[in-house]
Amino acid sequence: MQELKKHIMELDIASCVPNLLARKITFPLTDDIIVYIGSKDDCPFFKENSSITLKDAKAFSSNLQITKQIADNKEIYCVNVDDKPLSNQAIIKLCQALSKKLTPNKEQSVNLILGNKFFSNLCSLDGFIGYFLYSLPFKDSRFKSDAKGFTPAFKAITISYDNDLPKNKTLNLEAISTIYVNTLYVRLLANTPSNIATPHFFAKEAKLLAKELKVNVDILNTKALEEENCQAYLAVAKGSKNPPYMSVLSYEGNPDSNEKVVLVGKGLTFDSGGICLKPSANMDEMIFDKCGASCVLGVFKTCCELKLKVNLSVILACAENLPDGNAYKPGDILKTRNGLTVEVQNTDAEGRLVLCDALDYAKKLKPTKLIDIATLTGACCIALGNIYSGLFSNDEDLLAKLLTASKESNDLAWAMPLGELYKDNITPNFADISNSGPRYGGASHAAEFLAQFSTNIPWAHLDIAATAWQSNDRKGATARPLPLLVAFLQNLAK
Repeated sequence: MQELKKHIMELDIASCVPNLLARKITFPLTDDIIVYIGSKDDCPFFKENSSITLKDAKAFSSNLQITKQIADNKEIYCVNVDDKPLSNQAIIKLCQALSKKLTPNKEQSVNLILGNKFFSNLCSLDGFIGYFLYSLPFKDSRFKSDAKGFTPAFKAITISYDNDLPKNKTLNLEAISTIYVNTLYVRLLANTPSNIATPHFFAKEAKLLAKELKVNVDILNTKALEEENCQAYLAVAKGSKNPPYMSVLSYEGNPDSNEKVVLVGKGLTFDSGGICLKPSANMDEMIFDKCGASCVLGVFKTCCELKLKVNLSVILACAENLPDGNAYKPGDILKTRNGLTVEVQNTDAEGRLVLCDALDYAKKLKPTKLIDIATLTGACCIALGNIYSGLFSNDEDLLAKLLTASKESNDLAWAMPLGELYKDNITPNFADISNSGPRYGGASHAAEFLAQFSTNIPWAHLDIAATAWQSNDRKGATARPLPLLVAFLQNLAK
């Protein structure tokens, strides 16, 4: 059992990443698996100097369908695309389809050949390669009795192209690889069961990470949270034997700038619903209610490892929501850190109670941009499905920057509404605000609640309740929205 408690920072995650290369296409092709994406008119396999020739043009098919050929004992997958830019959804479908066809083999190498018309029409070449890697099969087998550690999906992946890259296209393999490693880090962290990944586990992980990256970390325990008047935060944790912790890490990558981004991640290490107990079906998936905190820790790690020229702090708002005789109850009135009072109408709307105090605490860090990331509402799942994360903001410029990063990273988000009309629906008789509103518009009511604690600062809220993990046979965390947030920070650093 001691081995199972090994912290994520102590695992050799990088060992499961294929060696990444990039070059102009060269012959003969020596890779075991070849994937060509582009126009059949530009296909190198039709050239006389190629060691592999596909004479049958029917090998190419339309509508992003993938055709498999066998030649010279090599697997060759061909995807014919026209010269029009592919939508983000088409790119995602393509990568997911390739992932299903490519059988992982740590002894084999893959050559991903991008035709001229394909890569010239990509919004972001880095974003496409990153999403291709992200889509590769990944299995978390740490807790199986015969677990043997991590293995890469493939030995190596080469990205090949015919001509020089266009001036407006970049291919930063170091950044792509670092981001990919940290999506695996976030997945492992979020997948860790709640009997191991307690709020204290996250505090320890933050300390280990801070030591490795040589950055500042502050850990707020119960006493420190009381001194900060985080009464709403503390109320959520009252029913659990595992005390709450708030972990704050800070990185100064641009000391000459007054600009500072603060990310706040919801870290409910388990959410039973409290006194308003959730149904037992699928309650096991509430280990993923910590995906927000897991994500911001991974974003912070990525930012530091890439040495981005930004100033960044992240807050891991961690607690456990369980019912016992000391648990907070429907009808309780809580005083938050900023002085507003909250009437508790539903103890299963606990995330916003943790976040409201964490967002107010974040103001101590003097952010110029404040973003929270949370598996907050089932209503967002109903509204957007598992395709888009819900994006709310009180600032048009910040909203636009996040939507641009969403497009570049293929980590999709959709702008959702806020406003006084939603606030009216969460204004109760006995307190300033209630932690739950009408059933319809639930994602906007929750976001409007958080907006009351983010005034006078450009703020955004990402509701990742439907995108942070997958269910059924694909059960596990996705690491979203790490790619979006890293792309956002990379753009700020330019």
